[in-house]
Parts: sequence; C-alpha cells; structure tokens
Amino acid sequence: MYGKDYVNFKIEKKKTTLILYMDNPPQNSIDETFFLELQEIIELANSDPDVISVIITTALEKIFTVGANLKELLQKYGSKRKMKNGWHHLDVGHMTLEMIENSPKPFIIAYKGLSYGGGIELGCACDIRIASEDVKFAMPETRISFIPGWGGSTRLPRLIGCGRAKKLIFTGEPINAIKALEMGFIDEIAPKGKALECALKIAENIAEGCPTSTALAKKTINEGMRLNLEEAIEREKIYFMESIFSLEWTEGVVGFLNKRKPNFKRIGKEEKEALANIINILNNEKKSDN
Repeated sequence: MYGKDYVNFKIEKKKTTLILYMDNPPQNSIDETFFLELQEIIELANSDPDVISVIITTALEKIFTVGANLKELLQKYGSKRKMKNGWHHLDVGHMTLEMIENSPKPFIIAYKGLSYGGGIELGCACDIRIASEDVKFAMPETRISFIPGWGGSTRLPRLIGCGRAKKLIFTGEPINAIKALEMGFIDEIAPKGKALECALKIAENIAEGCPTSTALAKKTINEGMRLNLEEAIEREKIYFMESIFSLEWTEGVVGFLNKRKPNFKRIGKEEKEALANIINILNNEKKSDN
C-alpha cells in the first residue's frame, strides 16, 4: 500500500502509526511535488483502517526543512504573466494542509534541527507538535521580501496569538524550543534526537483510545475554533450524540465499568449509515421543537 518511491518522503509503519520521513537532501525544501506527494499519502492513510495516527518528521540529521523552494517560487511567480501558476501553487499547498486538518487521523509533527517558514506552517496544520531541544524555528519570509503564504499569517496567530506571530514574522528572528514552548507553538520538548520517540509514545497512547471518538474530538475542536462559542457548543452536542450511538461506545463503557480494556471495533459502512440516520432524526426533532 505504501510501497511507492517518493521524491520527498520515506514511509515506515509501526503498529498503528504511519511515520513520514521528509527525505529530500540537502535541505528538505518544500515545493509543489512535496505537497502532491503528501496529499497522496494522506489519502492512503485515511483509507487504511490499521492506521490510527500519522507522524511527520525528518530523515536528515540537522534540518527539518528550510521552507519553500525559492527557485520554484521564482519560476511560479517570476512575472504577472505567471500569476495563474502562482495561484495554483498556493492552492496546492493550502489544499494539502486542509487535508491534514480534516483527516480523521491525528497528525503529530516531530521537529529536529532547523525548521523555517513552511515547516512552521506545516506544523500549524498538525494536531500535536513535538520538538527536539536542539530545534531552531524562524519565519524569514519578510526578510526575503514576501509573506508567509501557506497559513503562517493565518493559522499561526490563531495558535500563539497575534502579537507573538507578528513578532516572529516581522523580525524573522529564530527562536529555540524553549521559546516555542512558552509561545504555545509546540506542546512538548524532547531530548536531543528523541523527538520521534516522544511522538511515538503519544501515538501509542492515542491508539489505546477509541479511533472514532478521537476522530470526532478532532473534528469538534477544529470546527469549533472557527465558530463563536454558542455555535461551537451546538456543534459539540451533535458530535457527542454521534459518538455515543455506536457499538464502540457500548464496548468502551462496559469495559470501563468491568475494569477491563475495551476491545474497540471500527464502525463499518452499515453502522455509519445507521448513525447518520439517527443523527438526522435527532436534528429534525430539535428543529421541530424550536
């Protein structure tokens, strides 16, 4: 299933975790091919019932990524005549990051070494961010005379706050792992060379839970962040009801009450259709009550 040779990635599957190693030396630069390959891998992971979490990391020793491939940027945006190519280039990147956000699988990014520009933007779309203590982050785009174009100006402020994001983007100055943790960009610092190991432990913990509930929790949080509080609560109630109308919910509660590990079963096509019908009935009843 994952046997294809990619230009930018090597893939390893460990139990229920799919590990994507960015492996395009010397700099792991991000270009259109990178995004197209990542889209293909995301689709494969989404359709693989044995994959519960996905980790993105680097195969290089000292570099996660230097960010966008500047030579490609010159080719895509070199003149106004190439504006159509430029829009397409931007859209491919945004589509890929949206696929990460919308995937039912949790995405964990494990940083080590240097990570500039697009590496931060890639992390903003992931669910959990781990960094080795030797990492260096920077958003150098304004020093080169453009702005972050794959979510650095939009997702990053939502993640760490406008003031902090502006300082990073306006100055282009690098920050270390401790500062990134203080800002709220990363969630945990790992010892040097241990970011992947740390990410794998988190993925193993996630695998102990119910995959359907984890997917619904991710969906609830991501959608809720785009809504006002009242709308977000209504959305949460819908997904909560969806989570309890499943065989997995019954197995989880019975297992917990009997002090045994639940044996979760993934929802099949027929059950998904039944759940969708139940949710539609509940929504219709709520509308009629209003």
